[in-house]
Amino acid sequence: MLSSSLRDSRGLAAAPASRAVACRLTHLPSLGGCHGRGVLGSRAPCPVPGGALVPRLVGRTPGTLGPPRGLAKPTSEGYHGGGGGPSGPSRGAGRSGGRGSQRPSQELARDDPARAGDLWELATLVEAHLPRWKAQGNTRRLSKATNRAIKLGSESMEGAALRSSILDDLAGAYMPLVPRLQSAADCIIPLYACSRAGYWGPASADGKGGLAVALLQRLSADGCALMRDEDQPPSDQDHANLWLALAAAPPDVQSRIDLRGLLDASVEGIYSLDSIATQACSNILLACSRLELEGFDRLTHQLTARLVEPGEGTTPARGAYEQALANSLYALGELADDVGHKPKPEDLQRLAREVVARLSVGPGKVSFTPQALSNMLYACAKLGYKDPALIRRLASAVASEGRAAAHSEPQHLANSAWALAKMAYADQGAYAALVAAADRSQEMRATNPQNWSNLWYALALVRHRPATGRLLELTAQAAAGLRQSATPQHCANLLWALAILRLYDERLVDALTGRLVQLLGQASSQLNGQDVSNSLWALAVMGPDVLSRHSGLVKGLLRDAVRRWDAKGADPLTKENLRQLWQAQLELEAMGGDELQSILRAGEDREGSLLTAARAEAMVGVRRLASLPPFALDEEVVSTLEQLQQRMGPGAIVSVQRRFVVEEVGRFVEALVELADGRRVAVDTVDPIQAYANDPQRRTAIGPVELRLRQLGRVPSLAKVLSVPYWQWEEAKAGGEAGQRAYLCRLLGLGASS
Repeated sequence: MLSSSLRDSRGLAAAPASRAVACRLTHLPSLGGCHGRGVLGSRAPCPVPGGALVPRLVGRTPGTLGPPRGLAKPTSEGYHGGGGGPSGPSRGAGRSGGRGSQRPSQELARDDPARAGDLWELATLVEAHLPRWKAQGNTRRLSKATNRAIKLGSESMEGAALRSSILDDLAGAYMPLVPRLQSAADCIIPLYACSRAGYWGPASADGKGGLAVALLQRLSADGCALMRDEDQPPSDQDHANLWLALAAAPPDVQSRIDLRGLLDASVEGIYSLDSIATQACSNILLACSRLELEGFDRLTHQLTARLVEPGEGTTPARGAYEQALANSLYALGELADDVGHKPKPEDLQRLAREVVARLSVGPGKVSFTPQALSNMLYACAKLGYKDPALIRRLASAVASEGRAAAHSEPQHLANSAWALAKMAYADQGAYAALVAAADRSQEMRATNPQNWSNLWYALALVRHRPATGRLLELTAQAAAGLRQSATPQHCANLLWALAILRLYDERLVDALTGRLVQLLGQASSQLNGQDVSNSLWALAVMGPDVLSRHSGLVKGLLRDAVRRWDAKGADPLTKENLRQLWQAQLELEAMGGDELQSILRAGEDREGSLLTAARAEAMVGVRRLASLPPFALDEEVVSTLEQLQQRMGPGAIVSVQRRFVVEEVGRFVEALVELADGRRVAVDTVDPIQAYANDPQRRTAIGPVELRLRQLGRVPSLAKVLSVPYWQWEEAKAGGEAGQRAYLCRLLGLGASS
């Protein structure tokens, strides 16, 4: 993992962890420690920004890699929920409605709702025939009219109002018939239609709820007798549509019914089915994830196993098709993240093999949508499933989509990048393709702060510095939106990413810091300790001039950190937060002036003060890091220095100390070399993981390395701080041991060694 290789390496900042990811992908990540924004690339379990779902059985509308605080959660495809969920199941809406044309067939009966080509025609038809349907108790026509109203939905305000009026009339006619419904399907068909339309009312005069509640209460009556009817048992599609409807139901609807009892009855029916279609499996899994259900592991295991289950009479229609595969994998990722569900490895492997097989048929022959590809990557990240064959195929498909698409959805780009980065996917070509797609996307200009945060976070996590300044310019152009609606985590993550990538745009940084000032002024409780320390640390990496320019925010953040420390409340500062504050304090002291540096120093002499704790934690951390085994580059450089000392003698080099801790700044260097003239020279290295990973930036050290060298360079006892970057060392190694010794002699300013 990226984090282990960085090892918090000599003070590299922790990545803010995603406190929720990439969409009910409306959540995305935070970096470092999270939850923990700790070592670059590390992440403790985080709440789903980028998300989490006992029954807290509450419906939730998917948002834009979502988080409660972090990654935008992706929305699944094929999930019909109220109020803005993903598109409906790809194989139609169930027995009611079908897939037909918007225009009627000449053979349809005069009162058939399918004759209506738009909502206005449907309203006329319903007005003419509703009294007769009601008198006849014709639930078939009522259900079909309800489904037609959904299929003919209009995005205009006038159309939405007309559809609502039609549904009110149909519900009014249906309500008296509900107690006489004799099968679960008769209840589920109109219930599912209501859920697709987000139509849960109006409430009846007695206050017991509207049509949806009445239908659910009918299903629940007499111990869910209709659900357990052996003569007219619900089909697999009935069960799936019921689960989808329940997942979309708002809390006030769920509170009026025996939700758990209804789900348990459905589970019994699902277990008794001889077969269950792939799409039904997929939709029930989606509903489980939306309901955030615990205690349904047996059901989810069975559904996952049956997704790609071979069997007699299996046809392509029964097999795993693309949308169901993608939605199922997405749902499993949500369940893993939200309620700790662990799919069986063999089931995941079969599912992965099916996806790989469908991705392997060649360009232009796969019907996975960009959203499906993004959601599957997101799911793999949530599941911690890193099968190379699957991840490579998905990454390649995402990159191909990014290169080919003229217009890419920002959330898909951001969530794909986030997922690949969280899995430490190393191929920089995939990130370059996503950046190029973002550069071309007109939609990026108007995207939300979550997507900007997730995309830049991902790039920083894998040390991908965009080859051009186009993406930074686009982000700066979005500064007004960031200043208006970014959350504290968005601001902190973006600042953190800019610091890692050594990118600075005054418009962008001004917007982010201005937003943090605004949020601090409204209520400091909107920020947590990680937001505070990450923001301070990021500004410190950018340098004293940036700290000075934003001194108002710095002052507010420092005072908030002191308040949190003194309060010792529910949101304490972590060890990583303390190390970040120590590094920021060093930069404040380098600025000169008393106002800012004195905020943490105010309680310095008091036992248990924040500054005392920060300094102590910095020393504990650096000694721990110094005790770890060195990387290959570190060992080679120090060994060569020791050879030089032996060859040249004390007349040139008096001593070489390995892993020397510089207590003044809480850092260590790979070697402290004492020269014959009394000078003490620090020699440090820049490993590949401390430089950018993509061309043409591979010979540029990342922001935390620059900060480390800057702070070491201010230590009075060190005459000089020398850096050995891996690319220069590789060139020196081409000359053998003699070449390496010659390189270090030049670096130290010594004569050539023998």
